[in-house]
Amino acid sequence: MLEKNLVSQNPLQDEDCLFYASKHLSQTLVLCIETIQGYTMHRWIAVGHLSEAERETINSFQDFSHKIRNLRARMMGQNNEGWVLQDITALLMKARHLAAKHNGYDEEQHFNKYYKGIDELNNAKRFINDIFGKEVRK
Repeated sequence: MLEKNLVSQNPLQDEDCLFYASKHLSQTLVLCIETIQGYTMHRWIAVGHLSEAERETINSFQDFSHKIRNLRARMMGQNNEGWVLQDITALLMKARHLAAKHNGYDEEQHFNKYYKGIDELNNAKRFINDIFGKEVRK
């Protein structure tokens, strides 16, 4: 009980839970694509990742967590409802939107903050510009 209270008082937890939920949702998307390609057992691994994403968000983002749970139930064949890849993509976009709103930064700023090869990225953009003669978006 004490451990749970300490975790819930950690100001980094909200940021971390959205980061890890995004990671699990991304893995879910990849596994579902593989399921469609014929690796049918990957659906169950994807269901496990949805469960983890749900667990990561239940304390601070309950409405979002319930949306993840609903998708997980549909993927498991409950409620006689189907699912599509866009359902997963929409949840991933929502997770990133919540992170940006909660933490006050956008995806590009977050990428630039942690990506250590920014010079490499800029060189690649210049190279593409030289080849195609077009400006590459940041």
